[in-house]
Amino acid sequence: MRVPDLRARGQAIVEVALALPVLLLLIHAVVGMGQVHAAGLALVHASREGARALAVGRGAAATLGEVRRHLAPLDPGGRTEIDLSGEQAASGERVRVALSWQYPSPWRWLGLPEHLPLQAAATMRRE
Repeated sequence: MRVPDLRARGQAIVEVALALPVLLLLIHAVVGMGQVHAAGLALVHASREGARALAVGRGAAATLGEVRRHLAPLDPGGRTEIDLSGEQAASGERVRVALSWQYPSPWRWLGLPEHLPLQAAATMRRE
C-alpha cells in the first residue's frame, strides 16, 4: 500500500491558489470584452435601422423612435447621443445617423476609466 505524500498535496494546493486568481481575471476580461463588443454591435444595428427609417422618408421623430426602440435593451436610461443629418434631403441624397454612448466599463474596479466611448454611424441614400 502506498502512503500519500503530504508535501506533494500541499504543493498542488499552493499552485492552484496562485493560478486561480490569474485564471479568474482572464475569464473576467474575456467576458467583459464580449459584452463591450455586443454593445458595439447593438449600436451599429440601431444606427443602420435609424438611417433606413430616415432614407425611406419617415420623419425625424419616427427615426428617433426607431433608434430608441432598438437601443432600449442596451440603454434603458436613454443617454445615447443621436445625431440625424439629412432629414430634408431630396431623393438620391445622403442621410446619416450617428450614435455615441458611454458604456459603463466592466473594469473600473481595476482603476481603469469608468466609461468606454462607443460610436456608430450609418449613411444611406434617400429613396
